[in-house]
Amino acid sequence: MSRTETEKAERVHRKIRTKGAPESKDAEFLVSLFAGLGVFTLLTGLVLVSIGGWPWFASFLQGQASGWAQALGGVATLLAAYQMGRTQIDADRVLEMERNREKDIRSIVAVDALLEDVEAHLEALWDQVYTQKVQFIVMTEYHTERIAECAERIRAVDPFVLPSPRLIVNVSRIPRSLINLHDALTKYQDLLNGSNFQELKRQGVTLANSLSLARGMVVSVRKQCNVALKADDEPGRSA
Repeated sequence: MSRTETEKAERVHRKIRTKGAPESKDAEFLVSLFAGLGVFTLLTGLVLVSIGGWPWFASFLQGQASGWAQALGGVATLLAAYQMGRTQIDADRVLEMERNREKDIRSIVAVDALLEDVEAHLEALWDQVYTQKVQFIVMTEYHTERIAECAERIRAVDPFVLPSPRLIVNVSRIPRSLINLHDALTKYQDLLNGSNFQELKRQGVTLANSLSLARGMVVSVRKQCNVALKADDEPGRSA
């Protein structure tokens, strides 16, 4: 595991450890409910006293108050049960969204780490093609094997684990571009052993174009991965 991949994995683990289940509002709701009933009862008593209805209220307390108290208690219990059920449903939904976000982050980090390795191989090939042509003749077979290996590694990735349709499409296109590069590199290698320099020159142009296309696609997808990870780091971002 490269240093960059390790740092990204550690960041994902820190994000996951710091995320918890949403705090329940049940206790706060129950306190507010019963406090409201208490305030209502007190205000009702004060109003009755102010209008001279206290004797009636006193007789009410001695007679039907217990029945009304049970009725109000039953209503309060139903409201509390409804609120608790709704809060639990919301908490389960938010928790599932958080789990999906964690899965998305892991998938993006894994793909980006793989593409980082592929990009390093393409950069080495780019350097051989444009700045070290003499050494490139010796290194051609090595690069051919590495490009084939990179194509197989990316082809083994399931792009549908990624959260973005754009990422899914672009990652799916990379193996084809690497295969084209591999074919161009193989043909160029075969022509190196011949004497048709015009054909070798034309194939060199094809190789350069294939390399530029593959390199550009990998760099572009890596930027998309980094944008997705930075967007997830933004405070208050919802899944």
